[in-house]
Amino acid sequence: MATAKELVMSMFENIQKGTDYVLQAIPMDKLDHQVGGDSATIEALAFHISTLPLGAALFAQNLFDKFPENDALMATFEKYLGDSLKNKDYPEMFRKSCEVFLEFFGGKTDDEWVNSTYTNFLFRGERTYLEGFLSMQNHLIQHRGSLVSTLRSTGVPVTLRQYWGMKPLE
Repeated sequence: MATAKELVMSMFENIQKGTDYVLQAIPMDKLDHQVGGDSATIEALAFHISTLPLGAALFAQNLFDKFPENDALMATFEKYLGDSLKNKDYPEMFRKSCEVFLEFFGGKTDDEWVNSTYTNFLFRGERTYLEGFLSMQNHLIQHRGSLVSTLRSTGVPVTLRQYWGMKPLE
């Protein structure tokens, strides 16, 4: 029987694949598009989605004692994401971000996943590594849905099969 960690990480593989497919659908000439005046642009959504896993791993390691200034955060992202950050290669940024995330959270034992906790400035109280993993995953899915809606509003035909990682974009 699979452990909780193995099950969750296995499920994340499809979420990762679907997110990659959605990020691949972004037309570079539509980065400034937004659904309404107060909504995020495609560029802002893509950046947030692409860096969410990396940020979750960095914050779970308590590398910062408060939310860092933008320059410090971007320098840290550049360390891990390299040229993909400069080139706005969101699928590659996401893949690299997931590598760091999976290395950190995947490096925990099954027992650490469900019984060990960490605390940081983003939330009150302690959180297990399983909670941290699932929190990032849920956050990612939420914003991926927003990105799909925003892309569809530009005429980009992102399907649910791509969204769920079943079929690459055509």
